Amino acid sequence: MKITEGTGRGAACELRGLRLQQPGHAVPLALARETRSPRNKFLKLGARGPRLSHLPPRFRSSCLAASGAAVAMPAAGLVLALCALLQLCPAALGALRPQLLVERSGSRRLSKVGGFSWENCGEGKDPVVLQSLSVAPDPISIPGNLRISAAVNGNKAMASPLKTVLVVEKALGDLWIQLPCIDQLGSCTYDDICTILDTLIPPGTPCPEPLLTYGIPCHCPFKAGSYSLPASDFALPDVELPSFMTNGNYRVRAVVSSKGEELACVKLGFSLQSQ
Repeated sequence: MKITEGTGRGAACELRGLRLQQPGHAVPLALARETRSPRNKFLKLGARGPRLSHLPPRFRSSCLAASGAAVAMPAAGLVLALCALLQLCPAALGALRPQLLVERSGSRRLSKVGGFSWENCGEGKDPVVLQSLSVAPDPISIPGNLRISAAVNGNKAMASPLKTVLVVEKALGDLWIQLPCIDQLGSCTYDDICTILDTLIPPGTPCPEPLLTYGIPCHCPFKAGSYSLPASDFALPDVELPSFMTNGNYRVRAVVSSKGEELACVKLGFSLQSQ
């Protein structure tokens, strides 16, 4: 089956393997393949941006700090989700087979777009909960500075392995498309964030700023207690992003677990604007 979109000869975005169901039900969709048009731009999946090692040192340390903050405050998986989404952080090897999911926009909560929003999704049972979170600017601008403040409370220590599952969706008209995991970016599963942190920040080295200033650890295990990150700036560099991860409205669901026990769950809604 093929669905085309746009007007004029040659204007089409082919969506292969789509199986339609009743509204409110997600359906599998194979990767879209771009058909170019002289007058239109279409969704192109699979494009790759630079890895962390290709970024200037100041952007690299900004990303490391953001990653550390995300794991030290796991319910606020926001920063980790953004790093993964924006291709600023490397992740574990072995990408999953890409697949898209399409659903009607009204079938889930957090369907609001065009503004930042967040909520805990552990139904009050998770030992780690997000207490506050703010992100500016809105929409998030690339390149630019991202100002984040957050507070998290945890009543349980967290140790390796810390599994993190990200589901990243992008609004396409009145549909939400679940972005695939490509090069461990997008809707991916990370088996142990602790191992990734050790790779990014070798054990024995000081934690990057602003984690060091605010006493936020950047390695597992993380002790139970409250963690607070006052408003801090993280630089988002001018890097080439995959076209399906640029301008638009996004929803992210991040779940952190250890040995089968869910520790934290957070849902996010935000907009990206790239130059």
